[in-house]
Amino acid sequence: MYKIEYYKNNILETLSFFIISILPIIIFLGSGLLNITIIIIDLLFLIEIYRTKKLKFLNNIFFYLLIFLWATFMINLFFFSVDPSNSILRSVGFLRFIFFVFAIKYIFEIKENYYSNKVFKIWTIIFLFVSFDLIIEYILGQNIFGFKAELTGRLVGFFKDEMKIGHFYSAFILIVLITINNFLNNYKNINDKKFLKEFIFFCLAAIFLITSFLIGERANFVRVLFIFVIFILFLKKNLKATISILLICGIIFTSLVLNNERFKQRFWITFLNPLIKNPIETLFIPPYGDHYKAALEVFNRNKFFGVGIRNYAPESSKNVYAKNASVHPHQIHFEFLAELGLFGYFCFFYVIFQSLFFSIRSFFKKNDFYKFSGILFVFVTLIPFIPSGSFFTTYGATLFWLNFAILAKNNKSI
Repeated sequence: MYKIEYYKNNILETLSFFIISILPIIIFLGSGLLNITIIIIDLLFLIEIYRTKKLKFLNNIFFYLLIFLWATFMINLFFFSVDPSNSILRSVGFLRFIFFVFAIKYIFEIKENYYSNKVFKIWTIIFLFVSFDLIIEYILGQNIFGFKAELTGRLVGFFKDEMKIGHFYSAFILIVLITINNFLNNYKNINDKKFLKEFIFFCLAAIFLITSFLIGERANFVRVLFIFVIFILFLKKNLKATISILLICGIIFTSLVLNNERFKQRFWITFLNPLIKNPIETLFIPPYGDHYKAALEVFNRNKFFGVGIRNYAPESSKNVYAKNASVHPHQIHFEFLAELGLFGYFCFFYVIFQSLFFSIRSFFKKNDFYKFSGILFVFVTLIPFIPSGSFFTTYGATLFWLNFAILAKNNKSI
């Protein structure tokens, strides 16, 4: 009873907990509201650590690495950006994600994970509802609000007219699987029925994997499949069960591709078949191949420091470049090379690899699978050549740094 009263009396913590709990819902409501929410979370965190004299919470290797990364963005902005007016908001604004990471980390670590356990349960309920809605959209052609994709064979879920639900799905799927696994292990009514627990878990895991396929986003499905297999093997340590679930899902995927022209076109004719025939050549097939070529052209003219964050689009539209560009390169490596050059590229990956090193070491010591889910998401986001959204957009950055916060939680390397 004392704990409940104590938590209720701390208004800042309670408010932060509430906002973070509904963050997946806010993500659906647009970048404007999401940016405001992140800033509010940052302010609540800074006020709380100042009020409680816990500024030493920032005395952490992850904080110094992220400050170093922000400093490289500022150097690029002031000295090398071809148009600082385009770069300034995202370069300076990156600071909000640094405090966002530590605000999440702070709420997840205090009170012996009291808040984090509740947040993960709420996220799981939201994710289950999103999955149900996506299945409804696949069956009926529109979701429960009447939203539907412009392209046949794609799902939009609660994003209305934006086909990016696959990225959202990949960002939360492992967190949800851990929460479900923990719930089943602690559920007393089936406490002695291990087989039933495993059956329920693998059934839900299969449904999530199939739903990711039904979304129709090839790149995000590849990422989900990759992290799904590694995660299940580490979590369950059951090779037979993992192979069985993959075989069942594989049969379902094959059936869908053979009996649905849109899936056949997207997953076989324009993806797997060319990839099998010539993997190297496939990387530069339009439309993404054209984006990559344009990014390499921009990089070749600005090798060391790039053109500056958010300057790729205006730069690549100049007459000196081939007319095959887009608003961004659609691949994180090409985006960093074009906009930040070799200097920014290597600084960014130095920060990420250092962070992964500390987190992986911590995972093997503590066996924290939430941390492992963050590690896998960050790692799979950085796999070369798989198409992606722009790294610096509010939506993409929020999903990335949210998982980075989970990766960094309960890690005191300093």
